[in-house]
Amino acid sequence: MVSGISIVGWSKADQLWEDATLSFAMTGDRERSAEALALARTSFSLDDPRLGTALANHAAKLDADRRNGLFRGSARDCPEGLLAEAHVAWELVYNWLDGMRLPPQKSSAFHLRLEQKHGDRLRSLRRDPLVKVAEEARERVIHARLPLKIELDQRALERWQQSGMLMSGDPRRLAGACILLFEAHTV
Repeated sequence: MVSGISIVGWSKADQLWEDATLSFAMTGDRERSAEALALARTSFSLDDPRLGTALANHAAKLDADRRNGLFRGSARDCPEGLLAEAHVAWELVYNWLDGMRLPPQKSSAFHLRLEQKHGDRLRSLRRDPLVKVAEEARERVIHARLPLKIELDQRALERWQQSGMLMSGDPRRLAGACILLFEAHTV
């Protein structure tokens, strides 16, 4: 978990969402899923990939609870409605990607000159892999249908826990949204 770690340019909502979502991913705790969703709804824009992840994760959790006879949600928070909202949020993610800010790379004088000459190309080389990861996550959500069997990609979670501390800003926000999104398989 990232609790207690101060990240430059990271808001309290960024940190609380990441903590709640990571905790939910590790424990399946419905309260942490609900907390992540509430934070995303109140703190992030409609095109933020973390909102799409929070919606999809909570839909999958409530769907599993319903199949186990534990669902006590409101009509607003039914799994079908949340999954439909997740579809919309992930469709809007391209707006967020267009405005995504990449932190400057710390590099040598040679690399700084290279960036001055070929800045757009270098930014594209850094941005394109992130867009590909977002597109893969978007496809998982767009094609998800109820009933869902939720599975967590353990290798992705381990990579997130190892490399997450090395990232900052929008790349970290995007990585968290994509990696902490449950792999959803139809039952």
